[in-house]
Amino acid sequence: MNNTDPTDGGGGDQRILDEAKELAKRGYDLTIVAGRTDPSLPSTRTVNGIHIRTVKCLPDLLAGFDTLYFYFVRMLFPLLSAPKLIGECRIDPPDLVVDDFTPHPSLASLLSRLFSIPVIAIVHEYHNRTALEKFPFVIGVIQLGVQNILRTNLYDGVIVPRQSTKEQLRDYGVSVPIYDVPNGIDVTPYEEPPDASAATGYDLLVVSRLVYRKGIDQLIDAMELVAKSQPDVRLGIAGDGPQREELQQQVASRGLEDSIEFLGYVPEKEKIALLHAADIFVLPSR
Repeated sequence: MNNTDPTDGGGGDQRILDEAKELAKRGYDLTIVAGRTDPSLPSTRTVNGIHIRTVKCLPDLLAGFDTLYFYFVRMLFPLLSAPKLIGECRIDPPDLVVDDFTPHPSLASLLSRLFSIPVIAIVHEYHNRTALEKFPFVIGVIQLGVQNILRTNLYDGVIVPRQSTKEQLRDYGVSVPIYDVPNGIDVTPYEEPPDASAATGYDLLVVSRLVYRKGIDQLIDAMELVAKSQPDVRLGIAGDGPQREELQQQVASRGLEDSIEFLGYVPEKEKIALLHAADIFVLPSR
């Protein structure tokens, strides 16, 4: 269960897809139930042997309102995905349900119990009051609220990407088994330099989803200072998201159009070429 379609999301969603691909290679039968974060996505499809069922959470007409569509699809997914989850459990009961907190959980911890199916949560980070600063206020409040579900013992286990998160959740009161499974990446595609002409060589490059918590606005603030002393330095921003228009307006208001270029979504091969061609990779975050 994942509130974002794994082919249309960020790092946490990509992790789910990569792990599912590996399990499919080993012969496991997997179904991902996800929010339809892109109206053009079909309701049912198969990718690399993985069955993906998307849940329509908002009318397609609202897709033009990027920020609204981005957040509300994810917030409505837990409720609207419940019938599909119940259907999957009744028709072809899975051996295990995995509930991915990216950032909101589904109702899997409750519904799976009705069918005596074990359920595991994937939690990417522990949240304290700083969530109110890293996320828009309402989202931060939701993050802090839903995190309490982990203390109810409704999950049979929790997977986290690092030891520190495991310790934080233990201190928070999570008593079920917690498994530390670090995020992995296949570095092989990144090792071989691509054709030198395959991408523009930026002095600074950021590859990120354009959302508030990533702090791209702070990077633009920093670039204003850089441009005053080093006017030839150029920053490439690869990625897309609901904050893109706001960030473009920020760049225009600072007169940084010659220093900063928005590249939008870039496919994997182009991303690799950009990383090889850049002088410095930058990763801001709140």
